Amino acid sequence: YMLKSNVDTTQPTLVTSLLGLIFQLGCLCSALGLFQMRAAGNGIAGKIILLIQMTLHALAAIFQVLEYQQLGVGSLFWTITDIGWPLGFFFMLITGGAVAWAGQWTGWRRFVPLLCGLPIVIAGLAGGVTSEQVATLLFPGLLTIAYLLLGFALFSYNKDDDEVMVTQPSF
Repeated sequence: YMLKSNVDTTQPTLVTSLLGLIFQLGCLCSALGLFQMRAAGNGIAGKIILLIQMTLHALAAIFQVLEYQQLGVGSLFWTITDIGWPLGFFFMLITGGAVAWAGQWTGWRRFVPLLCGLPIVIAGLAGGVTSEQVATLLFPGLLTIAYLLLGFALFSYNKDDDEVMVTQPSF
């Protein structure tokens, strides 16, 4: 509908800004959950990676407010916070790789954070091969599914389950 209507989708509205802010705060909370669970390992590298991830999502959340209020348009701060959106999703590839590498999580959970970085890559490739409209339709759907799965992985995680799986032999 939005692609064929006369609605100006380039101007932020209260609804789009609030939805973007809520989504970015959810992403930030997911990164905080990964940090608290030490999903990227106990070492300094894992902690730094997750701190960068949280910073990128915080910047993107700030941008939602700036964009709606049109504060500091074109300023360096505007640009830095604006970059938080795509970099936050690209950086999830690094965060996801760190979580998979650390092996703190086992089973399907181990690779879920990596899935959160793939929608931007998939949509970019699909847009390059087909059209920008395909990318515009693919990206939000894939991103929502990936982050809902990450939220479920965090919410349903029980460390005791991993310890049982790791220590018990499978027959």
